Amino acid sequence: MISYEVTLQAQPRLATSVEQFMIESHIPEIFRTGCFREIRFSRASPGRFRTAYQASTQADLDRYVQDHAPRFRAEFLEYLSGRSRHHQGNLGATRSVAVRRIILGSCRASRWCCYC
Repeated sequence: MISYEVTLQAQPRLATSVEQFMIESHIPEIFRTGCFREIRFSRASPGRFRTAYQASTQADLDRYVQDHAPRFRAEFLEYLSGRSRHHQGNLGATRSVAVRRIILGSCRASRWCCYC
């Protein structure tokens, strides 16, 4: 299984709107691609969100990145640009991405640890 994680830091004035957009639109649409078997969205702190996507195989993640991610990123940027009074390209949010391979049962600390 492959974990694809995205952390998003939104400006405080956009946090509620971004959270609503993620829950009601963005994440359900990504799930409908069939590339992920599970998606978890959480608020890490005010304005900071974490989305963890679980793909069954590397091929599923590759298919998402190649066939779907560019459109979803563009839609998200368009959404932000419509809600942000931005200057010099500042749309009110920053993003970071991490990809991990999860090997169940390999961690000495916990049978189901996904951070090895």
